[in-house]
Amino acid sequence: MHKLKYKQLLHLPRGKYYDGKGLYISITSQGIGKLSYRYRIVNKSREIGLGTFPEVPIVDARQKAEDNRRLVIQKIDPIEDKRRKEVLRNQQNKKFLYSK
Repeated sequence: MHKLKYKQLLHLPRGKYYDGKGLYISITSQGIGKLSYRYRIVNKSREIGLGTFPEVPIVDARQKAEDNRRLVIQKIDPIEDKRRKEVLRNQQNKKFLYSK
């Protein structure tokens, strides 16, 4: 069950708040915060950023957290998965220069 509502987020004081299923929002100033997903994998607690509020709506952050939760269930670390995808993306975008 989700605890936080959009209008409520706009008026919360500074601090870290739990929404449910590992989703947190850290309010830095009124109406602005950082969204993150906390999880535990291989006896290690980790936290991955999901974006800033209100640029990333709470509904989208919940979906991202759910996607990451599915990875954890499969014993895949979301942070390592994100890094791996970035490396692959960078390799695909490299341009090879041939000299004659």
